[in-house]
Amino acid sequence: METECEVNEKLIFDKHGVVTSKDTYNPELKVSLIDDTTDIYKVEEMCSEGSIGFATEYIQIGAESISLNGKVGVVHQGKLTFVYNGAIPVYNENYTEIVDKKDLILIYDKSGS
Repeated sequence: METECEVNEKLIFDKHGVVTSKDTYNPELKVSLIDDTTDIYKVEEMCSEGSIGFATEYIQIGAESISLNGKVGVVHQGKLTFVYNGAIPVYNENYTEIVDKKDLILIYDKSGS
């Protein structure tokens, strides 16, 4: 699923190996598996407001990869994609036990601005 929240995060890569970002507030997600099902989920999403930022080093790995904060992202057709394996816990319907974990995928579209 794609978030319903308005996310305006913009990554700016400079020629000195530093990437900066602002508007990095991410939505809070709570995911639960409906009892007695194997693939029906309840997703609660709380959108965040405000503006925070960061700056960190990045490493260009060939033409198709970028390492940022210890994670390698893939560049393909003007998009930068990071996959965080198992980053989203899936709870039982009562939110008392983690029953699974799902990947979080962040996709950044390249723009000229």
